[in-house]
Amino acid sequence: FQEIAPNVYGVLWVDETGQGLSLPDSTVVFNIKMTISAPPGECVPLTLNGDPLSAEAFQLPQGGVVPTLFGGDICVRGFINIAGETYKINFEPIKDTEVTLDGPILLTDLTDAAGRYEFQDQDSGEDYSIIPMRDFDDPEGLSVIDMVLILRHIRFLELITDPYLLIAADVNNTAGITISDVVEIRDLVLSNSTEFSANTSWRFIPVDYVFPDPAFPWFPPFPEQVDLVNQTMDVQVDFFGIKTGDIDLSASGQLLEEDGTFSLQVADQQFEAGTLVEVPVTAANLADISGFQIELSFDANALNFVDVAAGTVPGLDPVNSFGLSAIEDGRLNVLWYATTDFEASEEDVLFTLYFEATESGALAQKLRLTEVNMDNLAASQNATPMSVDLEVFSLTNTDDILAEAGLQIVSCSPNPFREQTIITYELPKSGEIAFAIYDAKGSRVLQTTQVMGSGQHNWVIEQQDLNGSGVYTCHIKTAKGVEVIRIINQE
Repeated sequence: FQEIAPNVYGVLWVDETGQGLSLPDSTVVFNIKMTISAPPGECVPLTLNGDPLSAEAFQLPQGGVVPTLFGGDICVRGFINIAGETYKINFEPIKDTEVTLDGPILLTDLTDAAGRYEFQDQDSGEDYSIIPMRDFDDPEGLSVIDMVLILRHIRFLELITDPYLLIAADVNNTAGITISDVVEIRDLVLSNSTEFSANTSWRFIPVDYVFPDPAFPWFPPFPEQVDLVNQTMDVQVDFFGIKTGDIDLSASGQLLEEDGTFSLQVADQQFEAGTLVEVPVTAANLADISGFQIELSFDANALNFVDVAAGTVPGLDPVNSFGLSAIEDGRLNVLWYATTDFEASEEDVLFTLYFEATESGALAQKLRLTEVNMDNLAASQNATPMSVDLEVFSLTNTDDILAEAGLQIVSCSPNPFREQTIITYELPKSGEIAFAIYDAKGSRVLQTTQVMGSGQHNWVIEQQDLNGSGVYTCHIKTAKGVEVIRIINQE
């Protein structure tokens, strides 16, 4: 070997025997060992007689770099670290986010309690994509507060202006906010569904992304991953995480101070085994709220759930306002939100429960609020949270009942009926009486007002006064209150 020019070496070999040699193909004739001192990312050409040379390169133990052959060039390729954090828009870290590193090989890492992920010793000079994903526990952080906030935005009462919260409000992933987004949250909160129809539980956006139009963050489509091209240096890539549907940031640990109490009321009653127990539920301050959610528990050993009927409050109906997934365990979920303005009264019946008593007892000992699967929560008119309580108040005798309601229903017969039914009621004193009938959807089908004297009276309801077969709720209202009874038309 002899250096015949800078970085050029000649190789000379002479067969001293003069016989010559015959060697099989791929026989190693000589080895060249060299130390490559170039920094990572630089290349050195290696040729034999001007042609690219096939060569094998080895990592230097002390250098921490891997020289690799590329078409006759020896390139020094280093290792890089790719790391970052995922956190909520209030900078609280998000743990258990699955972060995928898509590069020469596919890798994944779960963020730790500090929201951090890390991929160490990755080849430099390669292309990588970093993709965070957290898609479980869709109901996390969702409540009637979020629904009311979205409704206020839809009704232009209080616009959502933060682009991240606009993305959170787009629950069904349609690049817009409509009542359908509210419906998806409702079904999740009531446990009538378990996941979003067309969205992931969380969305992730690079923290350095700037929305061209924050009022419409969906156009152009925002990035949900970061692509690195020919990455040769260590890099940290952070993401904001957005919990789908969570407008009040309750999934982000943001605690909102409760502003008052929403009070539900039920009259206590004694019942005997084998009887039908009818339980109207009213509210003392319905006018103060724009929505509520409750988990109402009953003693399933004493009361067998039969049905629940919506009352007169607009938007509260038996199909969409109740969750029955845990009814066998003695728990009923109820959720209501106001979609329009209405005049509320303490006499409004929110809903009526119907039970078959399997043993005798008192309602006050069998009915309560719990929080096994749902928090008890109300939204004020300004969408601030309120606590919820349930008062089971006592009426001790017939005189108290008459004084409280202003009348007493004596009987309803026949019920169910085909042609007509007669509701017999007793008034303690004369006065104006309002009669109303509502169908199962809460629509009023009949209303009339009369002045009646004290004593016992009959209200005759003809089949032709109703809108076909089904369950109807009849209200008899006096100045002192309202009595409610359910009838069944078997047309």
